[in-house]
Amino acid sequence: MTHQRAFGHLDDAYEHPDDIVQIDTIVAEPGGQVWLHVRGDLDRDTVHRLTSAFAAALTTAGLARLELNLAEVAFVDAAGARCLLTCRKTADAAGIPMTVRNPSPAVLRVLDALGLHDCFDLPRKTGTRAPGTFARGGLLRPANS
Repeated sequence: MTHQRAFGHLDDAYEHPDDIVQIDTIVAEPGGQVWLHVRGDLDRDTVHRLTSAFAAALTTAGLARLELNLAEVAFVDAAGARCLLTCRKTADAAGIPMTVRNPSPAVLRVLDALGLHDCFDLPRKTGTRAPGTFARGGLLRPANS
């Protein structure tokens, strides 16, 4: 089993101990499974770290499955959500199953707001709208209209 770490920092003007994203990559041998454990903020200033770690993981010899553990993600913005979608699409295109494990409340909140649960095979919170719907000005529009 191998273990790597990738660190990402925000601009120096905003650098604080809480402004770090850390990604641990764990490769299980011989099972062909890679786990990426993401900690910290997943935002426009840090998504490149996950993108790089994900791309590197996809080059693992004999890769059969990739899992993202998001239990310790404290914050996700639109760029972070887009990054997760890009990871999903990239894994699908490569024919590698990808699973999101233990999404934090911050991750679930954003995926819920954007209706992206089905993209990651996650259950929706009770009472939430189906993907593709939105409310603006008090109107709710179905996905197929």
